[in-house]
Amino acid sequence: MNKYSLWCLALCVLLLSGCGKKFTGINWNFLDRNKLEVQEIDFDYFSTKTKIRFKDNEQDLNTNANVRIKKDSVIWLSVNAALGIEAARGLITKDSMVILNRLEKKLLVYDYDELSEKFGMRIDYNIIQSAFLGNLLVDRDSVDSEDVTRQKDFFFLEQRQDSLRIQNYVSAKTMKVEKVMVVEDNSPNSLVLNYGDFSMLDDHAFPFSGMISLSYNKGSGDLLNLQITIEHNKAVIEEKPLRFPFNVPNKYERL
Repeated sequence: MNKYSLWCLALCVLLLSGCGKKFTGINWNFLDRNKLEVQEIDFDYFSTKTKIRFKDNEQDLNTNANVRIKKDSVIWLSVNAALGIEAARGLITKDSMVILNRLEKKLLVYDYDELSEKFGMRIDYNIIQSAFLGNLLVDRDSVDSEDVTRQKDFFFLEQRQDSLRIQNYVSAKTMKVEKVMVVEDNSPNSLVLNYGDFSMLDDHAFPFSGMISLSYNKGSGDLLNLQITIEHNKAVIEEKPLRFPFNVPNKYERL
């Protein structure tokens, strides 16, 4: 897989925000500080322009991306190469992830079973969307069990779902998720999400920068360490419907 396909795949699977501890203009005086009520961003359509740095054992890349979302339906993204040329375009739906590599005229199609097997943990549309927005990765009503512990400055919410253990650190000040750790039973695979640089986006606190750390087994026994740093330059809860242009030219080779 070339670097632009890898960029798109990494971005699609791990879209999110976070790192840092800056809060700008946020005041949640109405919240009950003794009860865990996680605040989540709500919307119909959402868009953002984002700077991304991707680093693994072999590569260190920087790029820009435009992202559009229709809630619970589709995530569209366009990844730019040098001089503003579009290098790749991705479309994430409830069923699959499709990536157009425009530089090499190739088409990549993934279903969530493939992605889950590749990264050694369950991946689906809802997890990708929630991670990108700084919401809980797994809905509290859908887990097998959960345990809540109140600490000094945060709530510790531990969830169990199948073989996954999901540890959420929720700020007692804003009731926003600041950190998530995901580990799988009997596996070295792990995912750490750090959220931060929170500012107001309409009536919602939104993390404008982020860091993703992923370690997973490549199949050879070696762990691949991957890190993605994200900085949102512009995030908008849109008042009007967005377009999601995505056409696959006949001449593209499907891999």
